[in-house]
Amino acid sequence: YQRRVRGEMQTEEADDATEADHVKMRGRKRKLFLGAILVLALYLGIGAMVFCFGEDWEFHEGLYYIVATLTTTGYGDFHPTKDATKGFAVFFIFIGIGMIGYALGIVGSFIMEQQEEMMKEFIKQAQESQHVPPEPPIWKAVAKPVLQIMFMLFLGTLVHHVIEGNNFITSLYWATVTCSS
Repeated sequence: YQRRVRGEMQTEEADDATEADHVKMRGRKRKLFLGAILVLALYLGIGAMVFCFGEDWEFHEGLYYIVATLTTTGYGDFHPTKDATKGFAVFFIFIGIGMIGYALGIVGSFIMEQQEEMMKEFIKQAQESQHVPPEPPIWKAVAKPVLQIMFMLFLGTLVHHVIEGNNFITSLYWATVTCSS
């Protein structure tokens, strides 16, 4: 397929190659994203297992300790008591905080790029239709993130209540402490 641009003939192959490169790059980023999630899950799982066997904890207790420690929340209710697991924790924490930062950077970048792609498509469609949607009122712009935060607090409160058996206000307190850390 050829087209004339400013008096010159151009082929669509150049556009196809660019699109093919774009698709290939998107595939690589998706693999990197999934790889980061897998490495993160494996790292957390291995750490939880080490503390399960080293401290005689249940798996969920080991995972809880790992997540609370690596997210730097650190409630202090679980901590290693044996020298071997304390030594392991030192290296695991330093390596883990870096790994989590790197993995979350990849995940965040992937999500932002997906949002950017959606926005570009939205703008393209709006330009093609010559219809620009009105800007939403400010209350809608504020309500969405507030509702998202409230949902996450509710979910954290519910999970804490089910696992720990505490009352609503205690569970809400710990969910808030976790979200704000």
